[in-house]
Amino acid sequence: MLPFLLLGLLGVGAVAYLIWWVLFRVPPSPKIVELYPEDSTYSALNSDVVHLGWQISDVNRLQTLKIVGLSVDGTPLTRPEVYDFNQGVPTVLQPFCTKKQSSLICRQVRTSARKSATYVFEMTALPKPGRDAVTDTSKTTPVAIVPIPQPSIVVFSSTQPIYQEVGGQQTKDNSQKPKAKRQKSEGKTEESSKPVDDEIRLNWSVTHPEQLQVLQLIGRTPDNLIVSPVKTYDLSQGIPRELRRLCTVEEQLVCQKVKTGIKKPGSYVFTLKAIAKGSENDKLEPKQTELIKILPRPPRILKFTVNGLPVNNKYLIPIKKDKKVLPLTLSWQVDASDSTQVQLLPAPGSVPLKGSISLNPDPKPSSMTLMLQVTTTTGQQQVRSLIIETYDPQAQDPAVVAAAVVGQALIKAQKAASDGQKIPADGQNKVDAFHQASPQEDEEDSDSDIKQPPILFPFEQPPQFDRSSTK
Repeated sequence: MLPFLLLGLLGVGAVAYLIWWVLFRVPPSPKIVELYPEDSTYSALNSDVVHLGWQISDVNRLQTLKIVGLSVDGTPLTRPEVYDFNQGVPTVLQPFCTKKQSSLICRQVRTSARKSATYVFEMTALPKPGRDAVTDTSKTTPVAIVPIPQPSIVVFSSTQPIYQEVGGQQTKDNSQKPKAKRQKSEGKTEESSKPVDDEIRLNWSVTHPEQLQVLQLIGRTPDNLIVSPVKTYDLSQGIPRELRRLCTVEEQLVCQKVKTGIKKPGSYVFTLKAIAKGSENDKLEPKQTELIKILPRPPRILKFTVNGLPVNNKYLIPIKKDKKVLPLTLSWQVDASDSTQVQLLPAPGSVPLKGSISLNPDPKPSSMTLMLQVTTTTGQQQVRSLIIETYDPQAQDPAVVAAAVVGQALIKAQKAASDGQKIPADGQNKVDAFHQASPQEDEEDSDSDIKQPPILFPFEQPPQFDRSSTK
């Protein structure tokens, strides 16, 4: 009877357990056993998307599963992904999940996180309605999507800080010269002249050229006045044609001696902006050069003529009575920058680099000084002066007349002394005036009595100055 009694008690216990299991047992809520990203870092360069893996127990009690990507400080970065488990494992998860008894294991589940940022994913498991149903929540460790490397301008400068303007007559002279000089001695190659930069040229280096969309170049003055329009170089399809001879691409885009078209003297600053592919262009900071200067070329007065003839410092014009003085044509030519100031003083003042004016000399004896003054913006200056003088060729020189009068007085005084006559007062005055102009004799000689008449030597007249010969 004992085995039958034990068997009966066991059956009663089983029935009681089944009643408790069905009527009184509280089923466990689903629990997130683990949640993790499949990789610690992803790259936006490869269009990577974060993938997650997880394991959930008691999945039969799971109603919905929600996943959302948050920033480190808890700000939502992705839209919530909600999966409905009322009808079992959702179709979208079936390729990635495996159900073992009451556990659900999923791997490589794709999320909506694709922008470069650092994410923390939060999963919420919501159980089916029932007694003591508990919602479970879990978070991943931080996972980053590395942003696409942006182009960066690491070098941007001019080929030289200061340029010298090239142009005008100097350019013409250089163009007439041969490009190379042959050496007379055997065994020597031709000597090529060094190239002269006639405009500002720029060098730059840009990292990650594969992500470069456009380069924009603009030139300004120090007071922010635009001197050259924006030049846009499209690099989306490689190096553009205008840069192919000047640029190379390896790890960096390196361009040398890029022309700017700026040749005029002055001070300039250039700005280069790199625009990357994608939507992050505004984050790239432009690069600016140091101050670049173009000095004006030294001025040269190439021509300063009167009636087409070069003159020295003085131009003499003889005048005759009752005869009109013909006008003069004064011409000049200056090799200098356009910004150079050329003045003809005292009149008319500012004049162009090349020109001529007509002058009407004074019909009376007079003198007029003209000055051609050239001044650059840096203060360099060249000056040429010219004296235009009108004179009467028949007029006697006052010095010659005075010498003749004194000579005649001396002759009369000598004749009167030899005849023992008294020297006329007017003649004596002239002789005294002459002696006052001559060096004084020693006091001992002046004190001695002159009993004999003085010996007078012939007075040599100074040479006559023929002004007409200086024309």
